[in-house]
Amino acid sequence: MRAITTRLSSHEIKDHISWPLLRHGQCDRAIELVRPLAEAHPGWGGYYLLLSIAYAQKGMQTASVQELEKFVRSCGLPETATRIDRAFANSGWKSALLQWAKELERLMTTKQAYYPDILAQVYVQLGDKDQAFYWLEQGNEHRHLAIADPVLQFVKIDPSFAPLHSDPRFKVLLRHMGLPTASASHTPRRLRTKLR
Repeated sequence: MRAITTRLSSHEIKDHISWPLLRHGQCDRAIELVRPLAEAHPGWGGYYLLLSIAYAQKGMQTASVQELEKFVRSCGLPETATRIDRAFANSGWKSALLQWAKELERLMTTKQAYYPDILAQVYVQLGDKDQAFYWLEQGNEHRHLAIADPVLQFVKIDPSFAPLHSDPRFKVLLRHMGLPTASASHTPRRLRTKLR
């Protein structure tokens, strides 16, 4: 039997490393790895999405919206990007997030995209736990549709969902997902050490 080897380019390795760093709250390191990749590969929108999320977690709202707009444009939705930009310019961060939520819901209603878990992240940022749980449950119930959504599989450890951990509905969600409910926000010590 022959061994199968896969050679990943340096940008693929950095991409695969940067998402776990972000998920474990190491935003600066994730940005450091991804920023040059986004500049070198401007057609790949995933880098912009990661940067947008990282900047949001750091409280860098303007940078987050700028990267979000690049992500949306890379998806072929320039009008959506313009509406997000206009909302941010006219009314600020929360307005831009509300516009992004509205756009995601529209894309899902028209079956152009299915990102319920990214939408849940937006609602967490807006402080709307009811909508966040609704969309996480939708993502879980229809996970066959959410193959490209990078969020659902990391709901237990992603720091952007930390505000939901104390809500009793979070344990219910974890049970529905088939995940252990004990210490939902606990990162194994060995992993914390390796990520430093």
